[in-house]
Amino acid sequence: MRPQLPALTGLRFIAALLVMYAHSICYYLPELRGTGSPLYDSFVVAHVGMTLFFVLSGFVIHYNYGPKVVAGRLREFFCARVARLYPLYLLFLAAAVIRKPAAGEGYWQLAPAYLTLTQNWWPVAGADIYFAAAWSISTELGLYLLYVPAAVALVRLRSEATCRTVIAVYVAAASALFAGLYAAGLFDGWWVYKSPYARVAEFGLGALLAQYFVVTKGDISQAAARRWSLVGVGLLTGAAAFVVAGSSTRQTLGYCWTYAPGAAALIVAVWNARSFAARTLGSRPLVLLGEASYSLYFLHTGVFHLFAPTSGSGLVTLSKIAASWLIACASSIVLYHVYEVPLRNLIRRRREPGAWSRELRAKNREILSGSTFQAPSSSL
Repeated sequence: MRPQLPALTGLRFIAALLVMYAHSICYYLPELRGTGSPLYDSFVVAHVGMTLFFVLSGFVIHYNYGPKVVAGRLREFFCARVARLYPLYLLFLAAAVIRKPAAGEGYWQLAPAYLTLTQNWWPVAGADIYFAAAWSISTELGLYLLYVPAAVALVRLRSEATCRTVIAVYVAAASALFAGLYAAGLFDGWWVYKSPYARVAEFGLGALLAQYFVVTKGDISQAAARRWSLVGVGLLTGAAAFVVAGSSTRQTLGYCWTYAPGAAALIVAVWNARSFAARTLGSRPLVLLGEASYSLYFLHTGVFHLFAPTSGSGLVTLSKIAASWLIACASSIVLYHVYEVPLRNLIRRRREPGAWSRELRAKNREILSGSTFQAPSSSL
């Protein structure tokens, strides 16, 4: 069994936290919109969070499922991913439809795309009318389909030198491609931010890193891990400063890929389990929040509506933000344990009865042998 990387789960919470911070700024401080306020401009960290999420997703999917996909166990792969995505998605989709009954007629036209999670595979008119946050889940599902044929090529990278060369060429080529699209005025709109066809570059970088980790067994020193941490933070900070300081047109650069190299560096930084970054991100509180980050992503904007934005006292606004964050985090942990996990396990058992029987037999062997340790999961 491949070693677990709990720090990646903690890093996933950081991605969700960046998105929640950005939405907090937009919701609680709307009067700053268009004023040039640095505080309002800091909402671009949402773009950092989304890029970090897609790079992480590519890493975790290839790391956990690469051998299964290559072996042709596609049913098992997609069953696991459907069990992960659909229960929570359908719950919030139903809540969104109930909350917006006035748009009910439009829903029936969009229902096929919503129910199949394909609403962001092409520019569907009104795709955000009910459940705007679901765009990333639609994109994620599209990325799984694009990943399947690529997995065969990825596992053929079996030497450290080859992996390094391919990653370097990949980063250079993707950077040149997106720079060219920006120069041509094509770096905007649905396709570059919400579609899987642009996000596949970030997902692919994560998958390449996972293959490199497998080949090298994640063998980096603590000193190297510290350097990668500094490189990652430096790249992300520099890219964000460059994007924010520019015109509204330049700010579209943050929509996709620009933050991917920095996100990749942070992932490499946690490969050494003894490094400060890995120990911090792998701590139990952050892993717990990372496990619930999917619920947090869907839940936090609804929690915000419990506290109406008010102008005036900054202390009052800060208190509302703090309260909404605490409620959102606590609620997401509860939702994860009482809804996500039970439904996911139920779907897997129904779709994979043989696997469930094997799991029971393995558990019985562990009990008989006196070993019941189970490593924490880093899967998304």
